[in-house]
Amino acid sequence: MTAIEKVHEGQLWLNRIATGRIFVEFSRESAAQAFDPDKAKIAGLTDREREIVSVAASYAGANAKAIAGMLHISEHTLRNHLTSIYDKLDVANRLELFAYAHKHDLAKRAS
Repeated sequence: MTAIEKVHEGQLWLNRIATGRIFVEFSRESAAQAFDPDKAKIAGLTDREREIVSVAASYAGANAKAIAGMLHISEHTLRNHLTSIYDKLDVANRLELFAYAHKHDLAKRAS
């Protein structure tokens, strides 16, 4: 009877058993989705930065001028992007970026 009255008043009514099940499921999901610092770092990249990481990691032997050309940007702009990317991913140079990108599957796939 109480449930009907509460619903009629516009309230949401859940019994204790249903509420308990909901909380158990939420806690299971939270435990399964533990915080991954690398995912958080990668999520912090802009779409353009992801593209730059992909190209830089896919063409590791290419110099900055060639990579900038592939991206249709100047070398100066590439350096600015790379500086931001290095900070966000906590890497020091293109070699570390290459290793990080391949470890986390950020390199461009050959078509």
